[in-house]
Amino acid sequence: MDADVGNHHTEYYGFSYYFCSSTCQQVFSLDPDTYLGMQMQRFHDRSLELELVRKETLECLSRAAEFKDNETGRHTSRIAAYSHRLSLLAGLSPDHAARIRETAPMHDVGKIGIPDHILLKRGGLNTAERKLIEQHPEMGIRILGTNLRSEIMQIASTITITHHEKWDGSGYPYGLREEAIPVEGRIVAICDVFDALISERPYKSAWPVKKVRTCIDSEQGSHFDPALASLFVQHFSDFVEIHDQFRDIAHANG
Repeated sequence: MDADVGNHHTEYYGFSYYFCSSTCQQVFSLDPDTYLGMQMQRFHDRSLELELVRKETLECLSRAAEFKDNETGRHTSRIAAYSHRLSLLAGLSPDHAARIRETAPMHDVGKIGIPDHILLKRGGLNTAERKLIEQHPEMGIRILGTNLRSEIMQIASTITITHHEKWDGSGYPYGLREEAIPVEGRIVAICDVFDALISERPYKSAWPVKKVRTCIDSEQGSHFDPALASLFVQHFSDFVEIHDQFRDIAHANG
């Protein structure tokens, strides 16, 4: 390696170009356009690789939570699609909706910290078990970390900690009410309940579609943001279609 790495520069069409070595400088001097094209391609390839790593990391965290709760399910895929659709219906920008789609699947990452005998228990939970289950949003925040700098992880954190808050203030962990609950949490709250009701779980059978619709409709202004719940009910067939598209593998094959 050159002892004076970084000290090489060349003027080209009024711009100064700095090089890591004299070798790179010499290659540039022979064919500047080709050299610059190669460097731009390397930068592009690196950006694509970093984006792929980001997406795969988010998917890995989502699958980790789903694997513990429902090993053969596609719950997180459905939550992503439901949340994206509702975000667009609510008038959020396509960019904001896309970020919610990417991060909504991490809403239950804190369930990694819940013992299996409670998480998969058939039948009702006792008071102590319910209290422990209700700690999973805060466990999720501890997994995702604090002082997050990226927008995508900040949204993931917001969804994780607020998707069990309720419009009337009776939710957890903070008892937030109405618009004090971030819109991302309000959106995922509806989608999560919808999927829990319409899907079969180890501890319950799937509810009939009409009963699920009635439940979502009746919870406007209590559990759910009334404007969002109204949109969800108005476009209910869209969400049923998404559920059927991403039906749990075990049930689809059975």
